[in-house]
Amino acid sequence: MIKHLDTSYIDPLDIAVKEQPVYYSHVEAEPDGLPWYFDIKKYLEIGTYPENATFNQKKSIRRMAISFFASGEILYRRTPDLGYLRCVNAS
Repeated sequence: MIKHLDTSYIDPLDIAVKEQPVYYSHVEAEPDGLPWYFDIKKYLEIGTYPENATFNQKKSIRRMAISFFASGEILYRRTPDLGYLRCVNAS
């Protein structure tokens, strides 16, 4: 919560984990053994790119990172209806 000079108050954000089946896309194991979102997560946490990334790859990582949100060790993707989807690896 933040302090606001006005008398109106801001309600806290409620985050809940729903334990129900969801639709998902088939995710194959990555050849390097890292999850598909590894570069995006590192960029959000530390602000670094992979060592051998080109200019275009760095630009793509920055663009994709706009629609993601990191909360601790968990990475979420923002949806247009203001929801969050939890990113999972192949296993």
